[in-house]
Amino acid sequence: MPQVLGLAAAAAAGAGLVFWWLFGGTREVAADDGLTPAPEPAQPKPERRPLDGKQLASGLAQRLVAPALKGKRNVEIQTRLSAAGTGLKPHEFLGLQFLAAVVLGLLGFARFGNVLLAVGLGFVGYFLPRLWLRRLEKKRRLAIERQLADVINLLANALKAGHSTQQALATVAEAGREPMGSELQRVVREVQLGLELDVALRNVNERLKSKDFDMLVTAVIIHRRVGGNLADVLNKISHTVRERVKMHGEVRVITAQARASGYIITGLPFAVGGMLSVISPGFERPLFQSPLGWGMVTGGLIMVSIGYAIIRKISDISL
Repeated sequence: MPQVLGLAAAAAAGAGLVFWWLFGGTREVAADDGLTPAPEPAQPKPERRPLDGKQLASGLAQRLVAPALKGKRNVEIQTRLSAAGTGLKPHEFLGLQFLAAVVLGLLGFARFGNVLLAVGLGFVGYFLPRLWLRRLEKKRRLAIERQLADVINLLANALKAGHSTQQALATVAEAGREPMGSELQRVVREVQLGLELDVALRNVNERLKSKDFDMLVTAVIIHRRVGGNLADVLNKISHTVRERVKMHGEVRVITAQARASGYIITGLPFAVGGMLSVISPGFERPLFQSPLGWGMVTGGLIMVSIGYAIIRKISDISL
């Protein structure tokens, strides 16, 4: 057991070093990186610039997980990272998944001494970054939908002032707040590079997967094909989006208690088990040393999952 604990401690230390690299650890190297001849003694010393440790960790992750990022998977991960507004690249995110799986699996084996349980915790660790990414996607989509009504009003006013659709988008993108401003700026850049406005708007819509933004895209595309008074249409869409956001907020307030109950009931068994394992080490070990114990653990996890799914279904009201 001391050897296993030492192995887990070493894994945790390595994970801490990698996270330090990812979140701003720096060290100094010469600006020329040894590629230019040394300066003459009479000349001043060359400037030294910091080398971000994130670049080193990113390069290492790219070499390790490159075989797993082929074809559509790379594009799918990049699309989700862009929708979440993270600065991570696909190989960095996949490396973070593997790192979380290894660390959590080693810690589980060090604590419980069971290979099957360690493998199960490794799978949990692999999917934890995906849950974090999904949460970021949802948070950013809600932020965009809250800003969308004001953005549509600005577009309508710009059109009434005589701007074209592309000019109106560029004007709103320059004055827009995050995260909506960055999405519109991306549309403007893609159009400037030669992409059709309809295609650029569809790309944003595919990333965001927002029903409210889809109404804006549909209105712009129809106007470009058949014409019409786009400003009046946008004013009506702005009113509809504002009412939808208001209704969505009211629904979240009403279902807040149900959602909180789901989180508490789901997390309570794991919290109690963790507390008991700290207060009385070895208390839960018989559960993982007999078929009856494994059956009880499996049954408990299944029932907890079913309960959480039912509560989530009840409290998740689509508008």
